[in-house]
This record gives sequence, C-alpha cells and structure tokens, in this order.
Amino acid sequence: MIKTDEIEISAADLGDENPLPDINDNLYIHATYKLTDKIKPNESKYIGKGMINTLLPYTFQDGYNRIRTVKKFKTVVVENKYLKAVFLPDFGGRLWQLYDKKEGRDLIYVNPVFQPCNLALRNAWFSGGVEFNVSIKGHNPFTCAPLYAEKRVDRSGKEFLSMYEWERIRGVVYSVNVYLPEDSKVLYIKNVIENTDDKETFMYWWSNIAVPETPETRIIVPANKSFISFYDENHYVLDKTGIPDVFGVDASYPINLNRSLDFFYKIPEKNDKWIASADSNGKGLLHFSDDKLKSRKLFLWGTANGGRHWNEFLSVKNSAYIEIQAGLMNTQLEHFVMPPNSKIEFTEAYASLNGDSDRLHGSYNSAIECVSETLYGYTCGVKPKKYLKSIFPEISKSKTVEIYNKGSGWGYLENLARKISGKKRISNIFNGFTGDGCVEKWEKLAVTGKLPASKPSDIPNGYVTDKFFTEKLKDSVRNYPDDFAAHLYLGVALYAAGFYDKANKEWEKSYQSMPNAWAYRNSASYFVSVKNDYVKGKELILKALNMMPENDRIAIACGKILVDGGFCEEWLNVYDGFNEKIKNVGRIRLLRAKALIALGRLEEAEEIINKRFEMPDIKEGELSVSALWFELYKKKLMRDKGLREDEAISMVAKEYPLPYELDFRMHG
Repeated sequence: MIKTDEIEISAADLGDENPLPDINDNLYIHATYKLTDKIKPNESKYIGKGMINTLLPYTFQDGYNRIRTVKKFKTVVVENKYLKAVFLPDFGGRLWQLYDKKEGRDLIYVNPVFQPCNLALRNAWFSGGVEFNVSIKGHNPFTCAPLYAEKRVDRSGKEFLSMYEWERIRGVVYSVNVYLPEDSKVLYIKNVIENTDDKETFMYWWSNIAVPETPETRIIVPANKSFISFYDENHYVLDKTGIPDVFGVDASYPINLNRSLDFFYKIPEKNDKWIASADSNGKGLLHFSDDKLKSRKLFLWGTANGGRHWNEFLSVKNSAYIEIQAGLMNTQLEHFVMPPNSKIEFTEAYASLNGDSDRLHGSYNSAIECVSETLYGYTCGVKPKKYLKSIFPEISKSKTVEIYNKGSGWGYLENLARKISGKKRISNIFNGFTGDGCVEKWEKLAVTGKLPASKPSDIPNGYVTDKFFTEKLKDSVRNYPDDFAAHLYLGVALYAAGFYDKANKEWEKSYQSMPNAWAYRNSASYFVSVKNDYVKGKELILKALNMMPENDRIAIACGKILVDGGFCEEWLNVYDGFNEKIKNVGRIRLLRAKALIALGRLEEAEEIINKRFEMPDIKEGELSVSALWFELYKKKLMRDKGLREDEAISMVAKEYPLPYELDFRMHG
C-alpha cells in the first residue's frame, strides 16, 4: 500500500533561501585532503576528481533558526503487514522512519525534532532517517528541497513509489524508487541516474543511513580492512587500517572512539555487499545491495565534547546517532566518470536484523557469520547480487497512476531549452510547468529573448548557469544594454563558468545601468575573493548595505569583508546602525565579537562569547567559535598577567576551558 499522510513534529523554521549567489571560494564545499603513504596509486586515481568551484546555480538555504514549534510535514507511506516506511517528499525524499510492525521497533534513527544545521552543500541539513546523496560530494542540493513523488505501476501490476528530480550541476535526472511487496519483510529501493547529454560528467552516490548509537551498538561489515578518514582543521587525512582493532580498541563499537571519524570499509570483491547495526539484544538494521553499490561506510561523531554536542545540537539532549552508508566508490573523496547518454541503476535493501546477541557480540568473525546467515534467510539462500537482479518492477515500462508531490520547474525548463535547441529531451517525466516562481523569468527569456521587467528592490530567486541560458543572456544584454537584471544574471553565469573578470564587468554594467545592491555585493565579493582587494570590496559592500540596510544576508557579507579586511572600528559603527533583529543574528554577533577582540575591547567581547552564545548556522568542522574563545582569553591572560603570547597559549585551555555549549570540535 502506498498513500499520503502527515506527521507532527517539533520543528524549527527552514526559512527563506539566501538570494546572494555563491561568489566566494570553494573551501566550504570541499575541504582539502592529505593521503598517507598507505594509499596506493590505484586507490587514489579518482580522489579529488570532480570537485566543484561554486555551488551555482543553487542558492543557499541558511534562513533557519533554532526556535521549534509543532509543525506538520507531508509524508508518503509505503506499508505492508511487516514494515512501514515513511518518506518526506519535500525534503529530498528522505526515508524518515522504517518501522518493524511485528517487532514494534524502528529500524533506523528517528530524530524527535526537525532542526536544520549547516552540514549540507546548500547549508541546511537535518539528522535522522536515510538520505540519498547524488552527483556531488556532500549532502546533496535536494536534502531540504522537494522531489516529485508518484505512484507507478508496471505492466504486471506491481506498484512502487518513484521520487525524482533534475540535478543541475551535473545535468542528470535521478530517481529513488521504492518497492515493498505485500508479503515482504524487506524494503527495496532502486536508484537510477540518467545522463542524457552527449558529454560525460562526474558522478557520485552515497545512501546515508542514520542508526541509533548506544554504548552497546556494534557495526558489522564483511571486511577486515578499511580506509579511515580523520577530520582535522580545514582538511581530511585519509589513511588505511585493519578492523576491528583500531587505536588499541574494538572500533566495531563506535562508543570506543573519542573523535569524529569515517571508516570506508574495503569489502573484498567476492564478498556480499552489506552492513549491519546490532544493539545489545542483537536487534538492529541490515542493509544489503547488489554489487554496483560496492562500498560501505561508518561515520561517528565520537565521544569527545565536540561530537556529543553536535549530536545534541542536531536534536535534543542525550540524543546520539551514527551513520552507516553505501556508495558507488571506495570513499567519499571520489567522483567517477559517467559516460554520455548512459544510465546507472542499483538496488539496495533494508531489513530487520534480529540475531543471536552472543554471536553478534562475540568475535568479529562470528558476528559476520551471524549477519550473513540472516541475510541469506531473506534472499532464500541466493547471493544478493543475483537475488536483487529481478526483484524490482520494470521501471522503464511503468506508468504514473497517482501524483503525490511536485518538485521544481527546472526539469521542465531544461526540456524547453532542449526543444528550442533541437535536442533530445532529458526525460518524459518533466512534462508540465509546475508554477515554480524561480523558473518563470527564464521561461520568458527562452521564448522571447528578454527578461521580465524588474526593479532593484526585487529579490533574486533563482539563477541559471548552463550554456543555453548564458547565450540567451548575452543576446539580451546586446539587444537591451540598459537591462540591469540581464547584466546581473549574466555576470553570475560567467562567474560559475570561471570567467571571473568578465563576470565582474557585467556586474559593473548592472549597477551603472541601475544602482542595485545585488550587483554591488557580487562585485564586492569578486574584489575580495579574486583580487584580494579589501578596500574596493569595502567600498562596494557598503553601497549594497546602504541600499538594503535591513537585509541580514548583505549585513553578514558586509561584516565579513570589513572584519577580515581589518576595518574593525568601521564594522562596529555599521553594527550600531542595525535594527535589533539584525543585531541579534548569531553570525553578526560573532563578527562583532571578533572586531572587539581585535581592538582589545575584551570585556565587551566576553558579553557575547560565553556559554549562552548561539549561532544556528555554525558549519560542520568550523572552529570559529572555539578559536575566538581561546583568542579572547589568550589576550586577557597576556594583558592581566603580563604573559608572552606563547605562555598565554599554553595556559589558556587550562585557565579558561571551552564550555560544552561552544564546543563543535571534531578532532577530539
């Protein structure tokens, strides 16, 4: 049975999207990495390949807060007498809950709240359930965005749920297809990625499964070797290790490890591809797949204060989870090359683990054998790669019988562009316009060659960066040279393509044609990030802020440029002119504290940087708050006790230990 429903949950507001395009650098997207000499050349072939320089054409989702009220969320439920699977079509099709009806327990971690935090490519991410990550390293652009969701039926009458979207950076259609036969104790998901272009593209996939972490939780996988990734400030370190014994402890029990780590297990090619989580009673989740989904991963936050705090920051007190994942490559530092006009399909399966607790918590080999026996019970003794080959309905020969959810209009727009260009459609599933406001102006440009009339106060709500629309914008600025919006959007498209100087020339033409905060801000970011010219950046960002004094995103951009450029006194004067709402934005307050410390106004900074300080959008791996804490008290020790800087540095952690509430460190 497939039906729509809803859940009620304590939830923070996701908020509005950030209208400012990504005119920056890519450090927040892809931290750098180091490889130890244990990583062989054939293992590093794809590491670092396919990384992106900007998130454009996507915009950031950073408008959330930490004020939670009870809200209703649309769900699609796939259910039989054994299992109930609850999906969130408005949030990337996330599998929110998988409930075993016979045993009366959840098989995956169900977050008791919805709390966005800064962990995804577009910023907003929330923990819990199963997330499907496609195309680009990281939590994908749709993790907090809607997918299309439909019930489909194949020629034999088998019904399944299909959720899909058009991914704009790689230019692929992907779908998550869910099948639960009436008498099945296993939930089957077939993922499909389609590259319908005549050129190859880099590709990526990891299914990210959250499971509860308890002191007794054990993660079992049919391997005895693993890549291991350490989180250090601004970079990863990739090494190799044997398992389960790591650092002198049994690492199959995540509770034994104090720092955040990734284990990318090296499952031998001949072995079945699975991973399991078992609690003290031998109950948990078993995930298995065909051999295409060859890799498995464990992510853990660790038991140090930073990891524990992140668990609670994403949820509630005394909440803990870990992630077991499945991917197409050895590690998440890799993208592979997808050929032109090609399709990738792979099937994964989710089932209850209910085994002998003594064996599951005995020797590691005994645990592997126990899980393997459970697996073959589900596959009737057949190897998973063979069993899963014919289990799923025929997707290509199915028809839609019910529509549950609408995604974006970008797939429709791509088909329109291809029709005008005389090219093959990306897919027949993007047939009708959805009324997506982000797409309307681009539809008009495609058809008429001109953007709709707009005012400088209009907030941009979507960008294009592909070749078709870049050429349309070039034609538009030639035909309508005074159209400030066409120059603005062309600059964004050129920046995304790597033509930074040409992009800035378009932004200059934009604000010369019609002064507007958006072009001023983009040009300011160009001068700072490309030219390292903070004086020019300051001049332009202050013009942007003057035009939009109550826009918190421009205020943050202004603060970053002024403080990073050393204009701290000027930033404090600007801050004093803000309304109370902007003054209380966490990121704004952090920038004020940073300026106060730089100017030696330490007591004023202490009023901000204390255990009550809260910045909802602190990023995974970001150490700005802890760094500012230690900088503040280092300077205080130097001033009050007459210490040299090196003496103060060695003393500060002992004299002024970092409060738990400010600890987001992931390296132990």
